Amino acid sequence: MNETRELLIGQTVSLSPETAISASHDSRGGVLLCEGRIEAVGHGPDLQARFPDVPVTDYGTGLILPGFIDAHVHYPQTAI
Repeated sequence: MNETRELLIGQTVSLSPETAISASHDSRGGVLLCEGRIEAVGHGPDLQARFPDVPVTDYGTGLILPGFIDAHVHYPQTAI
């Protein structure tokens, strides 16, 4: 079975849960997706070298963000 992979290139920000304030920014970061799920995150050119046959979508200076889902509601929003 062939897995569908895609490499996204653009700006990335990584947060580290080990420390209270630890964030790193990569202006050429990469996110490797496999079947729509994150398989690897790192420096874009490094990921391109490791996975040369994977199609690339380059967002230039755009920031790559996850799809945010707000699954909660506040009482005043319930119209009750």
